[in-house]
This record gives sequence, C-alpha cells and structure tokens, in this order.
Amino acid sequence: MNIFTRHKRTLLLTAIALTVGGAFWAAGRSKTPVRESMPEIRITANADSDDDAAAYDIYEETYNHVRTKQPDIDYDTVKVRIRAQQQYFSKRYAAASEKNRAAVLSDAKKYLINAIYDTIFPHWYDTPWDFYGTTRTPRQGYIACGYFVTTVLADAGFQIPYVKWAQLASEPVIVKIASDIKRFGNRPMSEVIAYLNKTGDGLYIVGLDCHIGYIYKADTVMRFIHSNYYHAEIGVMSEPIVGDNPLNNSKYRVIGKLLSDETVRNWVTGAKY
Repeated sequence: MNIFTRHKRTLLLTAIALTVGGAFWAAGRSKTPVRESMPEIRITANADSDDDAAAYDIYEETYNHVRTKQPDIDYDTVKVRIRAQQQYFSKRYAAASEKNRAAVLSDAKKYLINAIYDTIFPHWYDTPWDFYGTTRTPRQGYIACGYFVTTVLADAGFQIPYVKWAQLASEPVIVKIASDIKRFGNRPMSEVIAYLNKTGDGLYIVGLDCHIGYIYKADTVMRFIHSNYYHAEIGVMSEPIVGDNPLNNSKYRVIGKLLSDETVRNWVTGAKY
C-alpha cells in the first residue's frame, strides 16, 4: 500500500472513530466513502510470533479483485425460493417425532449455509459501501457493513428487526443470534484461526473495532465476507481472512458461530427475535 493510500485510510478511520465515539460499528452510517483504486494485493501481515507466521503461511494467497458476474437468477426469485424451502422444513419439523427432529434441523442447517454463501452473498458482491448505505437491492445503491449483515439474515428468512440491529454495536447483534462466542483483545490472528479450526466449518459473524461481517469456513478455506470500507467502490466482497483488511488489522474481535440448533429451529418455526 503506498503512503498516499495509507494516509487516506488513516484519515477515514480517524473520522469514524470520532463519529462513533469509540464504539463498535454501531449505526452502519458514516461519511462519504473514499473512492480508491483496487490494485492486486499480495497478502502480507506482520506476524507476532513464529506460530503466527506459520498460520499466515497456510492462509497466504494473492488477492486480485475481479468484478463478479451477476447471478443468473434474480434476487427476488432467490428470496421466494428460500421462503419455499423454509416452509418445507417447517412442515417436516412439525410432522417429525421428537427423535427425528434433530435430522430435520441438520438438513435445514446445511441448506441455510449453502443458500447464504453460494446464493445470497454472490448477489451482493460488488455492491458499494457507504456509511449511510441501506439499500435492499444488491448492486443498486450503497450498503453499510451493519446493514449488509442484517439484510442477509432477513433475506435468508430470519425474523429479525434488521434496521434496529443494523444500528446496534456489533457485539449485541452477535450475542443475540450466534453461539460459541469468543472475544479476542490484542491477540494475533493465529489465535483466531485456531478458534475457527476448533469450532468447525460453518458461518460466523465477526465484530471488530468499527466493523462487522461474516466469516465462512470449510476445511482449510476461510473467507471474510463484508461490505468493505477499505475499498468503498467495491464494497461487498469475499477475501482471505489474512491480509490488509479490517479483520486482520482490528485490535478487538468478537466472533460467534451462526446456525446453532436453536437458531436453525427459530428459522424453521419462524420465531421472531
């Protein structure tokens, strides 16, 4: 990163910190985004220990943003299909014996992970970031990080007050809907990676100093999906967890795993939060 770009980023982060008074990414609102180009980024990070250096070696890769193709299926159709599957699982769950309901929840969980990661996220990629962004339509308008997280959950069928949650600090949102919550204060990324490996594959929500997003883990694949104020003109993207990004650079991280049995049951039954 050149000195000019780093200086712009420092000014932006300082403005955010002054605006929110040191809180987490609360309101999903900020100043007009800084537009900056997106050259190829070689994933590098300062390792705090030999163990951290080893962790970076595993997850190090070259990130070169390529604008994603617009999915073939329109977003409204995606939401209709998700609702249909939600109703299908609801009927299965209601008809199943207590013994067999665990299998229904397991199937619903697999469906939700795939629906969010493989279908919902791709529609949102390349939707630009703005501190005040509240669009409900992918690739039209702007989306703030908090609104991106809660809009995805709402569009996946969770009965949440998505606007209210989008305007909360990140940690209360994570506590409301996630499990296996872990907090990291001034800890190296190697500990975050160890937590993810221990907790297992799936979707996570992560709250940072002044940001919020998702982490997807499948075997050794770990991706950070968020509306990225580092590259506001791109906005929503999926990138490596190790690199020049808010997840890697944050001093405080709180991470919770999505789709516990209770959370999936709430989705299946249409319970309101």
